[in-house]
Amino acid sequence: AKPVAATPTLLAGRSLPTVTATGAVADAPGLMATDAASFTVFAQPLSFAFDEQGRIAQLTAVMRNTRMTDVDLLVTTVITFDYASAAGIPAPDPTAPPPTTPAPDPTAAASATPGATR
Repeated sequence: AKPVAATPTLLAGRSLPTVTATGAVADAPGLMATDAASFTVFAQPLSFAFDEQGRIAQLTAVMRNTRMTDVDLLVTTVITFDYASAAGIPAPDPTAPPPTTPAPDPTAAASATPGATR
């Protein structure tokens, strides 16, 4: 559903603008085990906090396991994005040794000589 402004999120000493929005578990792969989607519902709207450059800085989801009948089993998933410590892309490393030149065949030279026998 349409995002709604929420209470700012305090992250690493910064107060970040935050929005909440509802959604479907099927549209949020990776927040729970893939085989848990059929018995999982969001217990509250998803929360998205944004940094000073407008990038998502933190995502929070609270999910409920609907198979539990005697208690509410809630799982909170918090994903924090740290753009400051992102490393550069590593140089590609070959996965196979470089090709080598085959050693000369000693019998090839002997057969090329007139009168030589093998």
